[in-house]
Amino acid sequence: MRDYRAIIVLFWGLFTLTPSVNATINTRIVYTEQWYRLYHQHLLRSPSDEFENLVYLEHALNAEFSHPLYALAKIESADQWQLYRYLFKMHLNLQMVRTYMALADKYDRRNVPFYSAPWKEQSLKNLDIAENYYQRARYFWDEALIWIEQMDNPDFRWIYIPEISNWHNERTLIRENKLDFAKILDRHLAKLQENREKLHAL
Repeated sequence: MRDYRAIIVLFWGLFTLTPSVNATINTRIVYTEQWYRLYHQHLLRSPSDEFENLVYLEHALNAEFSHPLYALAKIESADQWQLYRYLFKMHLNLQMVRTYMALADKYDRRNVPFYSAPWKEQSLKNLDIAENYYQRARYFWDEALIWIEQMDNPDFRWIYIPEISNWHNERTLIRENKLDFAKILDRHLAKLQENREKLHAL
């Protein structure tokens, strides 16, 4: 049943939730904040769990933001509202990076023992899948950097939104080159190619 969860969630997102008889509010999932609240991490993460989260994150990226009164933080000025949205977009893209990297990890190989010949073809297919997920992660890393550039605005210099302090921290780590998914992905891809060549040589 878990294998169909992502498909079920996708169709669920396209239609309204079933309201109770006495419902007085619109229960449709429409806004970025609503989709983001559905995103969650599992202790043991299966591919179906990752695909489920990708559905939530993709919808969150493509949806409109809710009214500032319903933001995930207290918004008191137009500049705060603008920075909040930029940080949110950055964070969503970073979560896409992490999720695609987690998916790639399910198919990647840490090493290729000398006795791997019987599983050579399947291992090569798995490496192709992992490589594709790493490339998708790279795309969303580049998107995150675009939003960080948008925040290089003097008007935002002294604005801090405490409820989303972890997003501020992500931005700071990236700007100080302490978090660089491009370098991490390059290492993974280089190792993947090395393992691919080892498999071809078997």
